[in-house]
Amino acid sequence: YQRTTFEEQAHRTEVRAVFDVTREGAHLATLTPGMNYYPSQREPIFTPDIHETLAGDVYLSVVELGRDGEYVVVRVIQMPAVVWLWIAPVLIVLGTLLVLWPTPAPRRATAPAGAGATAT
Repeated sequence: YQRTTFEEQAHRTEVRAVFDVTREGAHLATLTPGMNYYPSQREPIFTPDIHETLAGDVYLSVVELGRDGEYVVVRVIQMPAVVWLWIAPVLIVLGTLLVLWPTPAPRRATAPAGAGATAT
């Protein structure tokens, strides 16, 4: 956790928590999940942030955030291989097209001229 940011906009107040995501000391991403407060609603709208890779996705969502940023409660969900849900249908369609692609009709072997005549 790095800090909490507050941004007043014309129609809402946006509160975001800034996190640096690391693996074994290597920086992977900076994620900023947050909450949007609207004057016409009693409850805030939660906005998660996602770090996507081929190996899997990491979802970071704020569950509770202190008004002055004094504390943050987050939910971290790691979903392996989510991107393959989008890649697999493309591979299935390409495989189907490959299987359905028409093949040329087999050519019949023709005998050379005069090969059919027999000598008596």
